[in-house]
Amino acid sequence: MDSDRSESTRSRFFVLCEQPNSEFATEFVQADPFNLGDAPRCRHCGRYLGLKPWLAPHRAELVAHGQRWGDLVFDSGVDLLVSSRFMEAWKKRGMVGLVGFESVQIVRAQGPAEKREYYHVDLVAGEVSVDEANSSIDRVRPITCDVCRASDIRSISTLALDENQWQGEDIFVAKGLPGFRIASERFLKLVNEVSIRNAFLTPVERFTWPRPSGN
Repeated sequence: MDSDRSESTRSRFFVLCEQPNSEFATEFVQADPFNLGDAPRCRHCGRYLGLKPWLAPHRAELVAHGQRWGDLVFDSGVDLLVSSRFMEAWKKRGMVGLVGFESVQIVRAQGPAEKREYYHVDLVAGEVSVDEANSSIDRVRPITCDVCRASDIRSISTLALDENQWQGEDIFVAKGLPGFRIASERFLKLVNEVSIRNAFLTPVERFTWPRPSGN
């Protein structure tokens, strides 16, 4: 937890997405050939909790939708690539929630002709759960396991998290919220202080999904 925060102050969380329609919007896809591991499963109910993990060696194709490469590069899941400057700032601050930082071979790039160096990171699975009583989420089926709280989502009108379960991660995947990246106030501070490119952070209490077209 941030040492500048008193214990009585409640943390705030944000949903991290790519920065749409900006000069830094950057995406990637896995390049063939690539290796996948076994999909994670709940230790209690055995349900699959996510997609199969992308294993090294990492090879990727990049697309920049603007005039500059982003410091964060997203795909259609929760895989994430980060730039050298992001990695250095993250490690310097001793932040937690990302693991791996494995070098990525860029096999094809559509965008500006400037140096590109990226690393693949995995997000930790956090202990924070969705606060269902204070959220309005249209789920494909009801939650049946209190351990993993796995359930696919159609839409989110309002979102709240049980902050009392937070263990200090600066970015994580919350229980009951598959496919979304949750970030801390420290992560927001990092983005602002270092001018991290292609990071769009929406306060949890203002987040809806699907996002309106163009946002």
